[in-house]
Amino acid sequence: MKVHIASVSGGKDSTAMCLWLLEQEIEYRACHFDTGWEHPATISYLRETLPQHIGKIEVHSREPQLNEQAEAYALELEEMLGWRSPFVRWTLSKAMFPSRRRRYCTQELKVFT
Repeated sequence: MKVHIASVSGGKDSTAMCLWLLEQEIEYRACHFDTGWEHPATISYLRETLPQHIGKIEVHSREPQLNEQAEAYALELEEMLGWRSPFVRWTLSKAMFPSRRRRYCTQELKVFT
């Protein structure tokens, strides 16, 4: 039997998809890829509210290895954010923000996870 992977962002579209899969009795695994760049209200919704309606949500994340200087700067930035952020760490690792031409963000934070 196939098990489908449902990428759950905490938004209305992924929530609706999971509810539809449940209605259709299609087996799936709900996965959230934590980029460390979501609003705290979204994280709260994903952890506390949504599982009551769609079941368990697996949380995955991936971070690069940073050199000592980049690690110190990442910790400083994360202190300001109030949480650990794979997005901040990948941005420091690549020494650039993702863009239309430099599309590392989705691959590093979601595909390769």
